[in-house]
Amino acid sequence: MSLSETELLHLRSSLGREPLPAELLFFDALWSEHCSYKSSKRILEKFLPVKASNVVLGPGEDAGIVRLERGPNALCIAVSHESHNHPSQVLPFEGAATGIGGIVRDVYCMGAEVVGVMDCLRFGNPEGGFSGRVKEIASGVIDGIWQYGNALGVPNIGGDIYFDDSFDQNCVVNVVAVGVIRENEIIRSFVPDSARDDEYVLLLVGKPTDRTGAGGASFASRKLGAASSHEERVSVQVPDPFLKRVLALATKEVLELTRRKGVQIGMKDLGAGGIGCAFSEMGLAGGRGIEIDLNEVPLEEDMPPALVLCSETQERYVLAVPKGIAEEICRIYNSDFSLPLLYKGAQAKVIGKAVEKPVFVAKSSGKNVCDFPIALVKACPMKEIKDASMETPEKEALFEEPADIGRVLLRLASSPNLCSREYVYRFYDAEVQGRAVSRPGESDGCVFLPDPDLPYGVGVGVGGNPFYGEINPYWGGVSAVVEAMRNTVSAGALPCALTDCLNFGDPDDELTMWQFKETVRGMGEAAQGIGMIDKKGEPVPFVSGNVSFHNYTETGSIRPCPVVVCYGLIDDYSRALTLSLKERGDFLLLVGERKPELGGSAYLRELGVSGGRVPRVDFHLERTVFASILECMRQGLFVACHDISDGGLGLTLLEMCFPSRPRNLGISGDISSLSEQMRGDQLLFSESSGFVLELSERNLDRVVRHFEDAAVRASILGRVTSDGRIRIAFRGAKMLDIPVEEFFKPWKDRMKSVLS
Repeated sequence: MSLSETELLHLRSSLGREPLPAELLFFDALWSEHCSYKSSKRILEKFLPVKASNVVLGPGEDAGIVRLERGPNALCIAVSHESHNHPSQVLPFEGAATGIGGIVRDVYCMGAEVVGVMDCLRFGNPEGGFSGRVKEIASGVIDGIWQYGNALGVPNIGGDIYFDDSFDQNCVVNVVAVGVIRENEIIRSFVPDSARDDEYVLLLVGKPTDRTGAGGASFASRKLGAASSHEERVSVQVPDPFLKRVLALATKEVLELTRRKGVQIGMKDLGAGGIGCAFSEMGLAGGRGIEIDLNEVPLEEDMPPALVLCSETQERYVLAVPKGIAEEICRIYNSDFSLPLLYKGAQAKVIGKAVEKPVFVAKSSGKNVCDFPIALVKACPMKEIKDASMETPEKEALFEEPADIGRVLLRLASSPNLCSREYVYRFYDAEVQGRAVSRPGESDGCVFLPDPDLPYGVGVGVGGNPFYGEINPYWGGVSAVVEAMRNTVSAGALPCALTDCLNFGDPDDELTMWQFKETVRGMGEAAQGIGMIDKKGEPVPFVSGNVSFHNYTETGSIRPCPVVVCYGLIDDYSRALTLSLKERGDFLLLVGERKPELGGSAYLRELGVSGGRVPRVDFHLERTVFASILECMRQGLFVACHDISDGGLGLTLLEMCFPSRPRNLGISGDISSLSEQMRGDQLLFSESSGFVLELSERNLDRVVRHFEDAAVRASILGRVTSDGRIRIAFRGAKMLDIPVEEFFKPWKDRMKSVLS
């Protein structure tokens, strides 16, 4: 049990009696940190913008939904973003696979077709004291993601990976699902208003309930113990992607039936807290009470009522439907799609009803095992958070410039955090469904088709460098948002929505909560300060997200780890850009000033130097840069685009060369004009915001004038060559003059050795 003494006393007082055993387990899940957001809710509501003119549904349901176009029956995307950290640390394969399973259910439940998943991963040091376990976890997580996603027939459209000692005993596994739906086809996750005039029954659909996942929400809301703990292992759910695929197809037919009949239904994923959580939340949100009979729940094995109520068995949905069509819906699942033949005990079955009285009642063998006002579900006492005020001294990083910059760049390119991710994403199927425009590795943000019959493309980018937040959590939060938006813009997409997953340590620790508050403040101010490029005065809204606390053990806490995903729209997907060099003689343009902002950078970490100033962002300037680049892209003036982030300008240029190796393309440039005060290595490895753009000579004057008119600094870096070398000069001297091939193999092959 994770309920505090204060919460137990509050529950007893609210009930006016001692809680029953099933009620204790129920509220242990519902009032857990994972479900109630008791430590974070006030901070999130204070700082994060969630409303904009394109938002159909913001946070609060299983997925957020935003419009891609105006007009009736608008095409929309449904997005959901969750964590599965603790389960993946304990049972990596099952934890990651069930994370993907849960996140796609969140989107399916809104009535949407799932068209993509993403994974944002943070693992321990593969060369540290826990290297064996770190590699085991990383390999298991990746296997779980690709095996579940590929079997389900959903493409993996992107993600990212970082390695650091702070994740040795607390990996971070954040997953995202994206779906497509028309606005008038959205299914809500509550008992519909029509239940006031018609009798509605409650259906449980999918696998029979078992003990797996018991106490999962509470497990995710406390510190991890020994990884071999039996209690922790049984708290991890068991995935079945093949059954999920059939469930998705059957549910699609059910939704078509309800649309033909013109009836409203409610539908919800069965995740944290199990049957009790899902039905109580559906009833409360719909203004109705709930009565269920646990004896009607199909079971894998004999279980006490409390476990039947709260088990988090995978591959299940709950529906609220008019009684008159319940039998027909059950027939679709049980007969037309033969659920009982696919998995013993799987089925769709009526187990309860919606009632007028605002109560939650669960019966077993004729006795009430739960009986309380349904409003108690959301009545968890919010935790009082000490508003600590701490300083973030960013001491200057003093170090000598290395004699051999080429060798340092080689070490960076072949480091676990900057090397190619191809060894990972080659397992993932990006081609299934035939929607991919740009795939993982081809651009900073992946692009897919929401509807193959329309010209739209949707760009998706990730941000979340975990090395900034420990130095300055505010700017770490800003950077997560801005990097996600930069990646989306680099692919040619106009940012229109954000989701987040906030991974932190102990919520009872004053430092952790100060870091959390400052991170969220930075994220919110970045979303407000940059805002919608095409809608002045509107923020880029956060429409879905998750908070994951308790990512710590006796050995310490993870670094502050916000992960942000940005979703953007391209009116014509043929204008989507990749990062690879295209043509000899083209010019390379740098947009964005280089600043001495190397705090938390890959360069200083490689040199073993601490301190430094983390990257800052001028919101107005960043908005102007985004608008200027997107306008030039709309006019077809660029042929490649790559943003500057981890590894700075040096790695950005290398990564543009790598895909062009078969054509022997390289780069010849001079960075002398970028700054009069900074050293060459600082210019090359600063991770300040910026872009490198490739364009033809005939467009150069036009583009330069465009940026001048916008008061945006754009500097000519150099040109694309055909000698397969990367040459960089600085103040009359050669900084780099090395064959691209010399960097390529160490960069490409490193990840295999990291994971094996």
